[in-house]
Amino acid sequence: MAFLRAHQLNIMLVEIGMCAMLALLTLVLNTLSKKRKMVLCFMEIGAMVMLIADRFAYKYRGITSDLGWWMVRISNFLVFFSILFLLNAFTDYLISISKEDLNNPKPPKN
Repeated sequence: MAFLRAHQLNIMLVEIGMCAMLALLTLVLNTLSKKRKMVLCFMEIGAMVMLIADRFAYKYRGITSDLGWWMVRISNFLVFFSILFLLNAFTDYLISISKEDLNNPKPPKN
């Protein structure tokens, strides 16, 4: 557990890089429709923003200066906002699956 605690910020940095690469590779992909590519790219960018904001919140937590106070507050807001963004993007992804793969003109309500 001490290893994870010591290297948590570095692990988050690697995950940020993976999200950026997956977003880039999703845009280059030719087998998906344009709508589904954009939704997957938005999901990866939302996850990347959430990881970046969470990393800054961890980094500046405990710093009593004005910069530390603002960075923690703004980072926490971005984390909560990106959760809503990711839920919306995932819902759009499920709608695109329902329309394209299941041939439903309208997505189910429940």
